[in-house]
Amino acid sequence: IDGGATSQASAVFTDLPDGDITVLVEDAAGCTATQTFTVSSVLNPAALGLRVFPNPADAHVTVVIDHAERAERYVLIDVTGRVVLAKADPAARTQLDVDHLPAGYYTLSVEHPLGATRVPLVIR
Repeated sequence: IDGGATSQASAVFTDLPDGDITVLVEDAAGCTATQTFTVSSVLNPAALGLRVFPNPADAHVTVVIDHAERAERYVLIDVTGRVVLAKADPAARTQLDVDHLPAGYYTLSVEHPLGATRVPLVIR
């Protein structure tokens, strides 16, 4: 994210500035892939009263948001940036079926009038 000067094992990055960020991923075999993401006004999950469980998940994920009037849509995104699941007008407590998705790392984006809050999610 900074021209290759920094590396980390975690798929979660914090304190990123708004703007375009290119991420380079390298696996144990040395294969690489890059993806550019746009970071914008991400609200802390605690500010929304957001809870996502279980995480890691197998068949279902429960999303609870204390301020449901602020959530407009849930979007589940895979590591390639592809939207694999979307739910508009979610309730304060919503269950998402994920048993049809392959195991891996995902990002759950909770879209609201202030921007989006993103939570990492692992599906087994």
